[in-house]
Amino acid sequence: MIKLSKNIRIGIVFVVILVGIAILFFPKENLPTNNESFYIVENNTFENNTFITKNEAHEFLSQISKNSTSMTISQIEKYQLTSKPNFKIGEKYSYWVKKVFPAPVRGSELSNSNRVFFDHLYFNITFNVDEKERINRTDFYVISTQGSGEVLMGYFKTQNGQRPITGSLITPTKVYINTETGKTEGKDAKALLYTIPFYSPWMLKLKENLKWSEITNMETGGKMSCINEGCRLVKEETKEIEEESYEVKATEDIIKRKCFKVEVTKKECKNEKCKIINKKIYWVDVEKRITVKYELWYQNLLEEEFYLTNENEL
Repeated sequence: MIKLSKNIRIGIVFVVILVGIAILFFPKENLPTNNESFYIVENNTFENNTFITKNEAHEFLSQISKNSTSMTISQIEKYQLTSKPNFKIGEKYSYWVKKVFPAPVRGSELSNSNRVFFDHLYFNITFNVDEKERINRTDFYVISTQGSGEVLMGYFKTQNGQRPITGSLITPTKVYINTETGKTEGKDAKALLYTIPFYSPWMLKLKENLKWSEITNMETGGKMSCINEGCRLVKEETKEIEEESYEVKATEDIIKRKCFKVEVTKKECKNEKCKIINKKIYWVDVEKRITVKYELWYQNLLEEEFYLTNENEL
């Protein structure tokens, strides 16, 4: 049994973050009207594969947000900082990104063979260190991004050839990073850093051979799950336990930067049955404490990755 820290954080379950991120992924030019079928609802009391409208779907997601809770117990809180944030005003961090994009289910589009969505999306994103700002007697680094811009998500088949489907995955956002503790603030900071984890406060505590775990107990009234066929809303109460095990495996040189190689194994337990969900690998710059390279593996498949492209500017 793992000995856990007494530091407990209680908040809205990460499913809510994923819901917000997933909504951003829908191509804006092709969103259905309020009267058009949007998602599929499944549960134990209603007939499976019941279509609901866009407004009903958003109301459902709103209820999930209100009724979902999570409790996270993290061992990392007991470790001391080995570095403070090491940003400099004017620095830019540019990344090339590959993300999984499950095609959304939209009623009549289920059988629309003229619409094709890609399995993965590719784009570039840049983070700018704008300034230091003092808020309530605390200094923060202000880091901004203009987002992903228009991203090619797929295409329509037409009589005259193909017409692209595009959308903006990540909108302009600001992240505030405490200059002493490294903790993050900002309206959309958590969702952004979950999507593109170029920085996290735990990176400031890294040292050789460090190991720790985070265990999250979640209770939800429903959830949205996405697979290649699309997204489904599941309307049922669930209790799940997720455990992420972190380990600093080595130090390696990546893009001419000395980095901590951190492996993260995610395990999910439901009804006392556990399975490994995925494995993440971070290469974190020893000096800057930002992600230089990142990989997300499902079994033997590399599904997501991003890496720093402007190493000469650091």
